[in-house]
Amino acid sequence: MAMGRKGRDKLRKTPFSNEFLIRVLLANRQDFRAQLDDEGILLIPKLPEEVGFMDWQHSSLLMNCAQEWADTEISNLQKKGNLVLATIDDINSRYGS
Repeated sequence: MAMGRKGRDKLRKTPFSNEFLIRVLLANRQDFRAQLDDEGILLIPKLPEEVGFMDWQHSSLLMNCAQEWADTEISNLQKKGNLVLATIDDINSRYGS
């Protein structure tokens, strides 16, 4: 069966491979916030504006930005007296870690 130009326009476009990968990754994400209890801590750093979701060549930039962000967030939680972090600090001071 031959399909004319008009018939092809009605066909659904196949997503590019990276778009497909992103959809699969996002579809299988867990809702970590729903699994947290009152003592849980969830840190989700934001991507720098100049870096996209699939910019693998910027992995060192992402790691550095995430580390700086996490250090700041943990420091803020410690200042607020977060019980989990206080317990970790206590264990570290007892066992010299």
